[in-house]
Amino acid sequence: VLFRSKHPKLMVRPADIAEEENDSSTAETWLSSLERVKQWLPWNRAAAQKAEKARQPPVVFFDFDRTLTVVHVFKSLAGWVDTQVCMLPMCGTLVTEPYALSERGQLRRLAELGPAWIEQAFGGQTRISAIRKLLDGLVSSNCRVVLVTRGYVGVARKCLLEVGLLDLFEALFGNIGVAYGARTSYDQETEQGGGGAQMLSLWELLGKWREGEWDSKTEIVHRYRQQYSLGAREVLVIDDDHQELAPLRHSALTVHAKGNSGLATEDVVEIANLLDLEDEPWAEDCCDFWRMLRDPLANKPFAITIFNRKHLPIRVSRYLLVLEAELAERKSILRRFTLLMREPLLLLSLAQ
Repeated sequence: VLFRSKHPKLMVRPADIAEEENDSSTAETWLSSLERVKQWLPWNRAAAQKAEKARQPPVVFFDFDRTLTVVHVFKSLAGWVDTQVCMLPMCGTLVTEPYALSERGQLRRLAELGPAWIEQAFGGQTRISAIRKLLDGLVSSNCRVVLVTRGYVGVARKCLLEVGLLDLFEALFGNIGVAYGARTSYDQETEQGGGGAQMLSLWELLGKWREGEWDSKTEIVHRYRQQYSLGAREVLVIDDDHQELAPLRHSALTVHAKGNSGLATEDVVEIANLLDLEDEPWAEDCCDFWRMLRDPLANKPFAITIFNRKHLPIRVSRYLLVLEAELAERKSILRRFTLLMREPLLLLSLAQ
């Protein structure tokens, strides 16, 4: 009676018993009935649900600007100035005119800046290797990696392709076309065929309609949760903007990239801990690698001096003439010393 009152669903109806008694294989029928009852037991049901959820791979959503990159790529290409963009001349990633506000215009401008600028936007080759270690580890741990950006899909795809990270992302979501309601003269020239036939290969990187069909990052997260029946602890969102993470605090795990240079060591450690991957061999190696990284925007030599030679946009002799002219204009000994410490090529040239 006590069992019946607590677990009414587990009781077999009398009609079922009567039907099974008329069956020639009564014993086998009763065994199958017991198996059905066993599936309804609360402890077995909880274990089955837990096992079912464990089979669902977690989804990790990464922001792009100032999360994967150390600079805000969209703002840099658009010419939008804020505190962080004002710091860019010291690391060689400041973008001068012409500026672009459309997806096609920014793609064309990105191609003109070249692979070297994209490398520096990610913080250099060492930081790119660190990001690759993190993404490789997540994918090897059966995580699905998705990019969600307020910038343009085509620009993010071009950047990730140049540094060899694109294949690690399952999908990309962002803005497409002209999302910010304005075109510069450079955008208009691009749409009229500026840039020549070599631009045709760039247009293959443009965002597709389905990649731009969303209004908020929260919408994409909930779309994935519903489509793949994911729990709140099976979705992780990494972003540098608190306002993007606030609506998700009850429906997903979140990591705020708190540094001024995108993802940092403490963020990578937090990602591994939230996904219960901190004991994985790759996670320990990845966190150690991130700990060795310097801040890409702190006391760094001018970016052009550490490019691969094939990426140098000007000759070294011409660049040294510019530096020597800048040194001559600096009247303060302290400012001259700062320039020499920041420019090893200039220091070597003067020593010779």
